[in-house]
Amino acid sequence: VPLVSLMAVLSEAVQAAVDGYVKQSVSVEDSRERHLPEVVAALTEKHVELLDIVIYLGGTLDNAKEPQERRYAVLLLVDCLERVEMKLNGVHLETFLQFFRSKLSDWQCIEGAINGISVLFRREGDLRTLRGEDQQLLVVATVRHLFQTVHVPSHTQGTRKVLHNFVAMLLTDWRDEISELREALGDGIASMVDEERDPRNLVIAFSNAAAFLRHFDATCCPRQVLVSVFEGLTSYFPISFKPPKDDKFGITPDNLRDGLYAALGSTPRMAEFVIPFLLDASKDIESGDDATTISQALACLTRCLTKYGKDVAREHLKDILATVRDQVCRTTTPCVAEFADLLRCTLSVAMQGVPTGL
Repeated sequence: VPLVSLMAVLSEAVQAAVDGYVKQSVSVEDSRERHLPEVVAALTEKHVELLDIVIYLGGTLDNAKEPQERRYAVLLLVDCLERVEMKLNGVHLETFLQFFRSKLSDWQCIEGAINGISVLFRREGDLRTLRGEDQQLLVVATVRHLFQTVHVPSHTQGTRKVLHNFVAMLLTDWRDEISELREALGDGIASMVDEERDPRNLVIAFSNAAAFLRHFDATCCPRQVLVSVFEGLTSYFPISFKPPKDDKFGITPDNLRDGLYAALGSTPRMAEFVIPFLLDASKDIESGDDATTISQALACLTRCLTKYGKDVAREHLKDILATVRDQVCRTTTPCVAEFADLLRCTLSVAMQGVPTGL
């Protein structure tokens, strides 16, 4: 359904507010503060319909020569949808979803497009059951298109964070619907774990990976997806992040370590990859060497074993015992106490359910 197909006439005041938001070379925050209230008031008081604004912005939304104006035009529509109480029927929802989906391939507009889709998803309404002409749920078609179209590492930190937050909402509120994506969901999650270097985004990416692994079975997370997620997560091991002295975001190394450990320990299906990887990372570090890798490997392995449970601990007990004995007795490892903690934890978990005295 085309959004722009008619002529719209706005009052001079609303035109000025819309133009002020879209065409001034100031920050989005300044535009919102100076011009958005008048547009929102006009919509709230029914002096204008959102479709009128869309039609008025028709040329701007597709103007290849003014990418900044194109970006602001999309953001204005998102702000209006978010701030104005308006009833959207199935046709409205489908029309706006199609519009925002079309902007996912526009580098300048992608942040606004994802925010627009997020606003529509939060409204829910008919969206949970709304289907397109191919009878596929619009929610499923939209998320599939996003994963296919958007190469997350290519975008700015702010845009990547919007993407991570959107996926977090999907994994919390739309599990039943997005499970219809099957393996495509797993591929999408794996792609979002990969190549993220900003600690603010990594915290969300780790949380999303953990939620995906915890709540979705092999239909969405077959073995090859599990391997991809594992490889993506372990590419960040060990965590070496040190916040700058003037850090204003509050992300700590512990935040990142906790997030990574939680993701790696989120399902026993990860054990066959995680345990050998961490045991190997704990080997052959001598006294005087940097103990960061080995101490993180042992801490992560201890955390994961408590999550995996007794069956996994019993299966890997022999390998863990052999590694502990070899490293403590053969090398001059600086982490003897940590190895002892690992062995105690493994035995404690493995003995769960065993009657006392046996």
